[in-house]
Amino acid sequence: MKLKYFILLFVLVIPLSGCVIPSDFYGMAVDPRNTSQHDHDIYLEYQVSMAILNDRTATNLVEHGMVEIHAFYGQVFIAGEYDTKAQESKAMTLARNVPGVSSVKAYLLPRQEGKACKKPSKFGVRMALQSASEVHSTNMKVGRVQCDIVLFGIVTGTDEADRAIAAAKTVKDVGKEISFLMIPPEKK
Repeated sequence: MKLKYFILLFVLVIPLSGCVIPSDFYGMAVDPRNTSQHDHDIYLEYQVSMAILNDRTATNLVEHGMVEIHAFYGQVFIAGEYDTKAQESKAMTLARNVPGVSSVKAYLLPRQEGKACKKPSKFGVRMALQSASEVHSTNMKVGRVQCDIVLFGIVTGTDEADRAIAAAKTVKDVGKEISFLMIPPEKK
C-alpha cells in the first residue's frame, strides 16, 4: 500500500511541483536561460495553450494539434494551421493577452487537405542540425507546417542561426525554412 502512494507521489506530485524530470537534465544544462526564466517560459507556453483551449473560437487549434507553442525569454512563437481566419486572429489575441508575454510571432497557414507536397521529416531536420558544425541543436526545436520547417530556439548569434537554417535546407522535401531562432537578450 505504501508503494502505491510513493509511486503516485512520484508520478503526479513531483512533476507538478516544478522539479526537473531526469530526461530533461541535459537540456537544462545546456539551456542558456536561468532556471527561473526557463520555468517562466514553460508557464507561458502552458498559459497560452490553456487560453486557446478555453476559447470556443480557437479551441480546435490546440485540441487537434494544429499549432505548436513555444516561449523563449517571454516571447511566444506559434506555428501551425487554422481552419478559419477567426481562429488565427483569436489565437494571436489570446496569446498577446497572457500576462508576462512580451511579444507574439506566428507562422500560421490555412489548413489544406491533400496539399500536393511531400512533408519533410522533422527527424531528418533534427539529424541535419546535430550533424551541422557549430550548431547547438539541443537548444532548438523543430516544427512542421505543411511542407515548411519551423526552427524554434536559442542560438549564440546570427552565424549559428544561419548554419541551422542551411542545415535544414539540406533535408529532402523541405519547402521553406522559417526561423524563430533568437539570440538571448544579454548577447545582443
